[in-house]
Amino acid sequence: MSRMVSFTCCVLVPQTASIEELQQMKMFGKLLKKQEKELKELERKASKRREELLQRYTFLFTELAAQADKKKTPCPTKSQKKKRSLTLDETSAGRNGGERPESPGQRALELKEKLEEELLQLGEDHYDGIRKKKEQHAAEQIAKMIELAREKQACELKALKDSSESDHKELKKKLEAKRLDRIQAVAKNTSDKSAQERLKREINSTHIQEVVQMIKQLNEKQAKYQQVLETKQTDCLEKIKEKEIQLQQEALAEYEKKMKTLSVEMQDLVKNSMKVCFPLEAEMAKEEALNADDEGEEKLKTQLQENNLMLEAVQLETQMAENDLELVESTDTQYSRL
Repeated sequence: MSRMVSFTCCVLVPQTASIEELQQMKMFGKLLKKQEKELKELERKASKRREELLQRYTFLFTELAAQADKKKTPCPTKSQKKKRSLTLDETSAGRNGGERPESPGQRALELKEKLEEELLQLGEDHYDGIRKKKEQHAAEQIAKMIELAREKQACELKALKDSSESDHKELKKKLEAKRLDRIQAVAKNTSDKSAQERLKREINSTHIQEVVQMIKQLNEKQAKYQQVLETKQTDCLEKIKEKEIQLQQEALAEYEKKMKTLSVEMQDLVKNSMKVCFPLEAEMAKEEALNADDEGEEKLKTQLQENNLMLEAVQLETQMAENDLELVESTDTQYSRL
């Protein structure tokens, strides 16, 4: 009896495959490689679009740089400006003329801002696409793990059932061997046929009771093991489903982190792009500001000169009118004397 009990107790508690083990399976590895390839393709396309945009604006910046070089001609001196004679009509025409054409520096600034906006939009679209793709990948990974887990769990339940059937056969075989040993011992030690038959009936009856009892114990253990296994399998499936939320949260956190630094990254790209055409962009900006101040000062001086010319013209007309008046009065006086 103790031998049989020892036999039933040696059955190991079944284990189910963990998430880590499922992730190490070949089919799951193939899925990860496929997803990695898709992400690389998204990165490649985004990089290509970004490079095309930078090349297009680099061409525009190059043209502006060439225009700026052409406009670097010597400016007239102040003495030359003073020598210019402006009539009243010319002064009026100068005030009512069209607006000053946009300078290359202003145009470069506009292109720079537009490039930053387009790069920012490209970056936002790219990172949003990456986030959505990773969320899709998370769903695919979970679906694949659940599929693999169910297949693995079906095999585990079948293995448990097969083990139970094998244990039943082994147990019956051992109990039958024990029954035959007892009958042989009775036949060997008892010469009375009626006594032998009585003892055989007792042995058979005991044997049946032992078989029923041991099979019942074995079935109870197997049922308990199956329940334990199914509970572990259910827990594993729940953990897999929870992992989908974790993967989606990781994708969202990565997206938010990249979005925080996107603006600075795009500004750096613009600066690097403009350095190719405008190596001294900062100095150019400073020079543009100084030029604007100089232009404002020169415009003010020109306006003052124009006002002075107008004042001189009015004074001259007044003086001429006074001279004419004096001449008329003088002539009238002479006529009156005559």
